[in-house]
Amino acid sequence: MPGKMITTLIVGASGLLGRYLLRTASKSHRVIGTCFGNPSTSLLSMDIRDPSQVLETLYRLRPDIVINTAAIGSVDYVEQHPRDGYDVNVGGVRNLLDAVRIIGSHFVHISSNAVFSGDDPPYDEYAELDPINTYGIQKALADEFVFNADGPFLIIRPILMYGWPELGRQNIVTMCLNALEEDRVFRAAEDVITQPLYASDCARAIWQLVSKWSKGVYHIGGETTTSIYQFCTGVASSFGKNVDLIEPVNIESLRLSPRPLNTTFVLDKLYNMGIKPCGAREGLVWMQKERG
Repeated sequence: MPGKMITTLIVGASGLLGRYLLRTASKSHRVIGTCFGNPSTSLLSMDIRDPSQVLETLYRLRPDIVINTAAIGSVDYVEQHPRDGYDVNVGGVRNLLDAVRIIGSHFVHISSNAVFSGDDPPYDEYAELDPINTYGIQKALADEFVFNADGPFLIIRPILMYGWPELGRQNIVTMCLNALEEDRVFRAAEDVITQPLYASDCARAIWQLVSKWSKGVYHIGGETTTSIYQFCTGVASSFGKNVDLIEPVNIESLRLSPRPLNTTFVLDKLYNMGIKPCGAREGLVWMQKERG
């Protein structure tokens, strides 16, 4: 759409990724953000569980692109409250799909690495979905709804995002730093392998894909493949904290809901688009610079 200001609606803009999407948007986009669980005066209130509210909001705004970052993303909360999770993670996506079908928007859905079991890594975009926890099952269901919807869509699957949240849920880096700043031991899984992804890099990658009106599925991960424990020792070192307070443990000892041990991605498709998120060390440096 050359020469036209593109109206982009970011659903769930008060979350970690939504915040970074707002900050990194191109000037060619008229960006509007919505929120619900984390109210903000600069964002529109919209409950994606309410189909009439979703349709009314999209019909009024007529966005060219809808980026859905809204989710209940706590694996343990969803395991204990599956109905709450389903209403947002699946029902909310269906409501958005129904509305964008009427409006004719390009739909960008943020999925998760939790749609994979970890039994056969690394995963490319064509791998079979085989989740092992309730959150992963819900995200996989939402992916299937998007796959089968009429109209253009883009599914983004990030892995272990980190950054500074303005509101809402913490992430691996901020949880680790909170513990270390209080001289508490932080227990980190040494048997979980991942590709830590700086949220700003994820946002920039999404904007690059959106600028090309990309379709289909893209996996996004950081350049570094590492264990959670190794990454957390890097967090401590980067921020000048006591590395000895990072305790290596097996994921089972943390008594969490089921977690896959290795859902690392094949990133060739992303790299072939000229997009390469930074490694863990560089991402932590950028995080420090953000804090000032």
